[in-house]
Amino acid sequence: MDKICCILDADISYAVRISQCFNSRHALPFEVRAFSDAEAYLECESENEVELLLVGESMYSKVRGCGAGQIIRLSEQSMLMEGEDTLCIAKYQACDDIIRDVINIYGDKVPLMRASAGCKGRVVCIYSPNGCCGRTTLGLALAHIKGQRQRVLYINLEEFSALELPERRGTLSDALYYYHAGGGNAGMRLMSVISQGNGFDYIPPAVCAQDLPQFSTESIMGLIGQLSNMGNYELIIVDVGGLIKEPWTLLTRSDVILSPAPDSAHRRKKQNEFEKYLYGADMEATAERIVKVDIIRDNNLFIDGKLNYPYLLSSPYGRMVSSIDI
Repeated sequence: MDKICCILDADISYAVRISQCFNSRHALPFEVRAFSDAEAYLECESENEVELLLVGESMYSKVRGCGAGQIIRLSEQSMLMEGEDTLCIAKYQACDDIIRDVINIYGDKVPLMRASAGCKGRVVCIYSPNGCCGRTTLGLALAHIKGQRQRVLYINLEEFSALELPERRGTLSDALYYYHAGGGNAGMRLMSVISQGNGFDYIPPAVCAQDLPQFSTESIMGLIGQLSNMGNYELIIVDVGGLIKEPWTLLTRSDVILSPAPDSAHRRKKQNEFEKYLYGADMEATAERIVKVDIIRDNNLFIDGKLNYPYLLSSPYGRMVSSIDI
């Protein structure tokens, strides 16, 4: 029998909404089903292996002795009481926060999600030896546009990103800590720091620039590799900024490298020197994965320093990004 997760709550609309959130986010490596009737749930349990049950307080007494592998009670109190005899999380909070609470309780028991199915996300690095070249705008636009049809994760590796990507319960610093501490078993912990918005998932950038230099380039590469191998994402877009020492070592692990095309003679010289270095260092395969992108300048792309996502899709810049074949 396949393992499943069930959500049992007297409010069926609530149970359906939370189950849909879990399923759409691929937050657990098994299907999540919704119930509002205890008998219907118990009948389902008799025919399936219920690995995890989230149950509302009013229904808990009816199923507390059931055969679910793990029961987590959905508490209606805003503050959880100490000394509870059952694991519980706050019921009335955002779906993403419920997912993170469940992962924090149950995450250590969950294996990598789709690694066994051979599903691996493609890693697209955006890099240029030139500064102020439109790299981050390209990365965000690519994540937004490709995210309309694919599951996309965006990661920014800059000391000071200036991105207003909310950090609900963690940032890139936390993700690297979880990977460093848990290695190949950190899968669900990594999911707990991933947020969603503007059509794509993202790991909020580091808040403190001093946090990240303590992690080696190998650790950052290992983190990205594990996120790719988990199979939750078809596309992982990495904005390779100044946090990476010897960024070409990361580029060797990417499937595609997008590089904003130089727009001046000096910038072209820097790009040529970079590519010459790759060939001289026996990294011809890496150099051949570089795709230069002609950046379109459009003053309407930003409003008050923020990317104008509604405008982006129909803009010339958006059409340019849509045409990138990755």
